[in-house]
Amino acid sequence: MKKATSIKIGVFSFIGTLIIAAYHLELVFYNYLSVSDSTHEILVESFEYIACVAMSFFFMKSGFLLYRNATKENIGAKLKRRLFTLFVPFFLWNLPFLFIKLFQQFILHFDSEISIKKVILKLTLFPYNGPLWYVFAIGVLCFIAPIILIIKEHKKMFMVMVGSVLALSIFIYGFNGLRFFIDLSDSNQAYIEWIERFFRYLPCYMVGSLLGMSNHEHFLELKTNKKNKLCLICMSIIISIVWIGFRNSLANYIKLLFLFVQPYIIWIIIDERLFDNDKESEAIKCSFLIYAIHGIILNVITHILEKKPLYELLPFSTTTVLYNATIIILPVIFSAFICVICIAIRKLLLFCKLKSVLSVLTGSRG
Repeated sequence: MKKATSIKIGVFSFIGTLIIAAYHLELVFYNYLSVSDSTHEILVESFEYIACVAMSFFFMKSGFLLYRNATKENIGAKLKRRLFTLFVPFFLWNLPFLFIKLFQQFILHFDSEISIKKVILKLTLFPYNGPLWYVFAIGVLCFIAPIILIIKEHKKMFMVMVGSVLALSIFIYGFNGLRFFIDLSDSNQAYIEWIERFFRYLPCYMVGSLLGMSNHEHFLELKTNKKNKLCLICMSIIISIVWIGFRNSLANYIKLLFLFVQPYIIWIIIDERLFDNDKESEAIKCSFLIYAIHGIILNVITHILEKKPLYELLPFSTTTVLYNATIIILPVIFSAFICVICIAIRKLLLFCKLKSVLSVLTGSRG
């Protein structure tokens, strides 16, 4: 892979991480509002769309990097390395929450009931550090890699498998197919949301995997003339307007199509020559730290807002334009603040010659 392509992937990951961090704070604010007007709902939907595109890129990138140059002979070593760099940070960033819960129940005697089932779920599907659900999902997808590489040698069977995955995703996420098999009661709602979210991004992972298996990296290095680039920009804007403008009536299967088309369109639009640098910046190397730490800070902010809602903390009415502007600005400030903290943490660990600790905390991504 060209150095510029590698740096471009890093920059996209960094920007995507900041977007998701901002979206999560926006979501927390939205959940603790006293008033919700149409303007704010549009802002929330816009944040959600941008964050979904960012998450789509993450799944696409993960599939591409796993299957790039993968063979039946080397997939074992690749999986061993990938699973270690996914699950070790995943558990390390969740265990502190578990220790706090245990301390609250057995030392402080809070009314927070802990069961083995709940702990298992909180260390897998529904992590204490919520944003890391993506890391666990990617880890689960790794286990099918050897099967996919075997099927790949049989073209017809491989095409059937790809078509089946796409059809299953459209059925489950696009047409709410789980209602035919699962009781849609409140007790199952969390499981349903996780499965639907998983299948929302599965086609993106599949597209990335196919690009990785093709061994033709010109798909990542496409250059377009000004006319084609303008057409792609217009297409990207139209997709965005349709998603946000018809947010209440747009079918999920259309959203599914948009989610694995839009990241690739944006990738082509951004010229690779912008990334002809010798090395990545310090901020880009902090992407995983930002992603993990923002989940911890989100928990703190949620606890604050549970005791004192946002509308009581701000000095103006929830119906003013200034209020909606603040809801846009605060998530951006939040993301920038997390970025500064993570850069400082990374520099401190390196200064203290604790590069191995940084490597474990980030899965060798920092």
